[in-house]
Amino acid sequence: MGPLVPYGIISGEFNFIIAIILGVAFGFILEQAGFGSSRKLAGVFYGYDFVVLRVFFTAAITAMTGLIFGNYFGIIDINMVYINPTFVWSIIIGGVIMGVGFVVGGFCPGTSLAGAATGKIDAMFFIGGILIGVLIFGEMFPVFEPLYKANALGPIKIYNTLGISQGLFAFLLIIIAVVAFYVTRRIENKINKIPAAESTHSYAFATAVLAIIAAIILFIPAERKNKGSISYAQEVDAILKDNSRFIHTDELAFNLMHHDFNPVLVDIRTPEEYENFSLPGAINIRLKDVIAPQWRDFFRDNEEVIIYSNSSVYTEDAYILLHQAGIENIRILQGGLNEFFYLIFEENHEALNPKDPVYKHKMDMHRFRARAAKYFQGTETDSKPSLSVPSAPKVIPVEGGC
Repeated sequence: MGPLVPYGIISGEFNFIIAIILGVAFGFILEQAGFGSSRKLAGVFYGYDFVVLRVFFTAAITAMTGLIFGNYFGIIDINMVYINPTFVWSIIIGGVIMGVGFVVGGFCPGTSLAGAATGKIDAMFFIGGILIGVLIFGEMFPVFEPLYKANALGPIKIYNTLGISQGLFAFLLIIIAVVAFYVTRRIENKINKIPAAESTHSYAFATAVLAIIAAIILFIPAERKNKGSISYAQEVDAILKDNSRFIHTDELAFNLMHHDFNPVLVDIRTPEEYENFSLPGAINIRLKDVIAPQWRDFFRDNEEVIIYSNSSVYTEDAYILLHQAGIENIRILQGGLNEFFYLIFEENHEALNPKDPVYKHKMDMHRFRARAAKYFQGTETDSKPSLSVPSAPKVIPVEGGC
């Protein structure tokens, strides 16, 4: 449901209910439009009915326009929309199989379900063919995998590949759609022997509307105007001023040593750095993958997740991305592993002055960190330290600074 779940407008559970309702409604509309019949879809290849082509073009234009306007007005962040990775040979071979199946069977996967729901036997056979194909592909995936993953280009966007702007690509696609509508209507009229004058009036208004939309999109900036009622810059500034997002090294060390309070840790460094060293129990999710769909339930299902890197720079980026995706149960290891190593393993405690007003606190901290160092080096086996994390000394805040 787009941005409704991340923005808290609806819950994740209610999202599934709406999805079921929309799915049933979509199937009903397909059947009422005649798409449950193989004759309707096969008409594209025989030239007597191009409704399927026009519906596909209309759906693409509607989705594209909605994303562009939604992104500009801050309703959705298009940079956070998941894009399927591009595997060139998979697309070519899959397209050929899909096209042949479309011609021979007269269905696509969605319309076959709509046809089967109304008792059409050919649709049921088509679904059976799909299931057999899925089973064969799944069982023989190791054989198909090299071809399946060949020529991987990643999550590319067509307008970037073509070297044109987002607005210009959308404009050209709408123009192509209008031309396709006109040409296919002419072909239909000729095949079905319908006078052209009888079918031109219904397309005049639609053509005018599409032309206006195309002209507007051509000049819309690709950058987001805002995010809801708060500007993007203001939102990021508010996030970065909230220091409650940090967890201190001492607090994290204590939680890791005391197994009753084990936190969920996410290491956003490279796999090589993660393999070299990681905190106990941490899992590796690279920065570019933190908002990937496969990880969203992981972040949402845990009460609190602590992310870390070598420093706080990349973790701030990850924190902002997750926050904008509606995931707010995130904390950051303050200073990252660099500060963790320094405080636990490298800090020099020999120059403590007994006359220092906070000498006792520093000694308690020294003892705790010394024990923590032994624990993380594997020489301390007691999982529940008797020492608690020393409370920070009370200091008088001062004005100024950065």
